[in-house]
Amino acid sequence: MPDGQPPLAAKDIELVRQWILFGAPTSGQVVNPQTLDDYYNLNGMARITPPAPPAAGTGFQVHMGPFFLEPSEEKEFYLKHHLNNAEQEKIIRMDVAINDESHHYLLFQFEPGAQNQLPEGLRPVSVSNVFPDQTKYMVGWVDSDSTKLPEGTAYFLDPSTHLDLNYHILNYAFNGDSVLAAEGYVNFYTDNTGDKTQMFSDLLIYPPTQLFIFNSGQTQTFTEPVLEPGVQDSMYVWFLSSHTHKYGLDYDIYKRNPDGTKGEQLYEGFYNTTYTFNQGYYDWEHPANLYLDEVYGDLMPIKRSEGLIQEAQFRINNPNEGPIVTFGLTTDDEMMLAFIQYTLERPTATGISKPDYRPEQMLQVYPNPAHDAVSVILPDAHYGPCKVEVIDATGRVCQRVESTDMRGDRGLMFSVDGLQSGVYSIRVNAAGAVYSARLIRD
Repeated sequence: MPDGQPPLAAKDIELVRQWILFGAPTSGQVVNPQTLDDYYNLNGMARITPPAPPAAGTGFQVHMGPFFLEPSEEKEFYLKHHLNNAEQEKIIRMDVAINDESHHYLLFQFEPGAQNQLPEGLRPVSVSNVFPDQTKYMVGWVDSDSTKLPEGTAYFLDPSTHLDLNYHILNYAFNGDSVLAAEGYVNFYTDNTGDKTQMFSDLLIYPPTQLFIFNSGQTQTFTEPVLEPGVQDSMYVWFLSSHTHKYGLDYDIYKRNPDGTKGEQLYEGFYNTTYTFNQGYYDWEHPANLYLDEVYGDLMPIKRSEGLIQEAQFRINNPNEGPIVTFGLTTDDEMMLAFIQYTLERPTATGISKPDYRPEQMLQVYPNPAHDAVSVILPDAHYGPCKVEVIDATGRVCQRVESTDMRGDRGLMFSVDGLQSGVYSIRVNAAGAVYSARLIRD
């Protein structure tokens, strides 16, 4: 302030900051001054604790917010953020800190040169711009978490990258009067040494114009093939997750057979957030996050020409709801989309590159889920000795079975009575090769 003048009050400083955050427009109102007065002088909720940024030379931190929500208010915003990076950055890990009330926090990259097509600053999201054509999806979270990429892989951020930060949040003070200051921090950790395999991401979006859910009390199932042929046919899937709003009942993802039918199930929406056990229901607010290298032992090879099939179920029986719910941005609307992260080459630092590993020739496991006993059958009808290991999510070998007689097309049967409910990897050593598959013990 000029000499002799009193300092501005916190709410007035915040008013200036909000104006800057929203791109310093020359007209209009970016925030209700009364909301800021209430937050700073009456009923503001505590802000999240900023995490320490990465040490110098190991990465950088990006901050979004704060923006302010009245009780029961739900908002979604984008923020264009220029990294000003002079050289390509290879991102090997991202740690996010967001409010507990968050619905999601997503990162997008602008296509080169496309950032000038959208305004600076924080901007509200509408159905017409929820997935901007100028950007491509990178990574997302529903809770504060850490995303550490498989060894030898990285996201590549080219020089002068512009990010688009997307934050969807709801102030759950429905019966109170507390104002929420929403903000998010992301720590990006870099390793620009050596050769790395590039990680890619996609949103597998069910067509919004076809998502019509009737308020009839009946379960509706929506199924869609995804990943049509591309320039590069082979891909190696690392991560799968899903997203619906409150009427979602289940979300499953399958391999797609060459004839278009559903093949092996890769993702079961009934699992908990860390994909360690089947909880028996789909938690749309905290959906299952499947890291395939943890569950299957490695990244999963997929042919884009065959692709995947995603399938979700919804049910509405709500007298306070209209006759139809369609695609929309609030939790009173609905969405159906899945998240996928993958590479286009075999990562050289992971087990998938081992010459004796044959993930493209997966075991047949039946029944799966299993209750009492399970049979494993090798794809090439192997006869003779074999060793089977059942491995839990922590990497611990829970059960070993050795046999001198893997019986060709009939395989090998063994009991799983001693296993607790959960997801396991089955690894079979036979004829000098290693095969793997997932087993669900119900």
